[in-house]
Amino acid sequence: MNSSNWVVSDRSPALSNTFKDIRAVRGFSFEVPLEVDVLGRGRVATGLGFTQKGWGWPNSDVYRCNYIQLPLSLGYSVPFGRFAVTPTVGAVASANVRGRYTWGNDFTTPTGRWTDEGTFIRLPDVELALLARTQFTYAIGQTRLALDVSYQYGLTNGMFNTIFTDVNGATVQSPRASQRTFAVQLGYTLPLSRAERKPEVKQPGHDSLAHQEDEKASRGIWIGQHGGLTRSTIAFSSSAAEEDARINGGAAPLLGATSALVVRLPLGEHFALQPELAFSQKGWNCRWFSRPTSANDLLRMNYVELPLLAYRDFGNGRLKPYALAGPTIAMGIGGRHTYGGFGNYPAPYANYQMDAVLFDDVPRGGYFNMWDLSAQIGGGVQLGDDRHALFLEVRYQHSFTDFTSEKAPWVVSDPKSYHRNWMVDMGYLLRWKR
Repeated sequence: MNSSNWVVSDRSPALSNTFKDIRAVRGFSFEVPLEVDVLGRGRVATGLGFTQKGWGWPNSDVYRCNYIQLPLSLGYSVPFGRFAVTPTVGAVASANVRGRYTWGNDFTTPTGRWTDEGTFIRLPDVELALLARTQFTYAIGQTRLALDVSYQYGLTNGMFNTIFTDVNGATVQSPRASQRTFAVQLGYTLPLSRAERKPEVKQPGHDSLAHQEDEKASRGIWIGQHGGLTRSTIAFSSSAAEEDARINGGAAPLLGATSALVVRLPLGEHFALQPELAFSQKGWNCRWFSRPTSANDLLRMNYVELPLLAYRDFGNGRLKPYALAGPTIAMGIGGRHTYGGFGNYPAPYANYQMDAVLFDDVPRGGYFNMWDLSAQIGGGVQLGDDRHALFLEVRYQHSFTDFTSEKAPWVVSDPKSYHRNWMVDMGYLLRWKR
């Protein structure tokens, strides 16, 4: 079970009475965890979970939204006989899968995502939060009973560009509201078995160093996960000089999130092929429209990516630097575009507008091309042994595909727009024996 509430900051005096009495609500929480032992007592904890978050108004009104969660945290286990305490810290990404809002006893309406037109309450598609959790376990044979206590400190503003008016009808600056969630889960853990390592038997003529390296490389594959932040910009050019100067002159980088499942296939002692299944956010703060007095537009685009990378490490110790590079194909799956109004809408809607990012998938017919081809190059350091590893890396992604559709209404003539993306990732790997 969990208890969640909104914490509202930057309130204007006109809204202080509105949010002072909001209350916490209880919800349901469930998770399939995966915990990896690293270097003795170190722990990498992740998994796939479901949780409900929300808040309540004084007159029994309750908002409750459902999320699919992907946590990633690092910790250290302290044993006390059969008992053990494992505190971890990290982050969690939550995907909004909608919910409902109950007003009094006789009015219920669905809640949704920013992309759901016509929904009474619309919240961000993805929520990012800091995560602190402590697990208390008791060992019974190879099974452990577990009590997990966690706290999430939300970083995503749930009231992004929500428009409020005071009693006189004047527009009120939107507050910042983010989730705070306290959860308690009771469960159990089971060990994942690995094949026993068989003693090596030397065959005549097969005791060379090259053969031993090939045998070592063929013992198994690595699987794991990494997550981190993106810092993206766009290389924009147009034959209209005024448009090119205006957009590039008002541009600023955009921070986003990235996460990936990793499979590393050894090809030798120091070489490997590394395919991934990744989620990545790209975009920028820019000026698509000719509005000298308006704030910069925000374009955030979500992609599912398939990188195919060549991997090369250096050295034979527990701490090894490495490099990787290769092509990536990505498919656009949504996002959000916010921009200042044009002034031809009634107040307060003239101040700000928001559109879902739609890609060119007929019959929806978006303004952005769905497929993106790029190359990645990067490097990092890996700490581990022949079974587990932690790594920290930096990558640069260079797109070759123009993502602006010719149908986009905000461009003057033949624009060319290409993603440029920096990523900082942290993750883990677990070696599975063949």
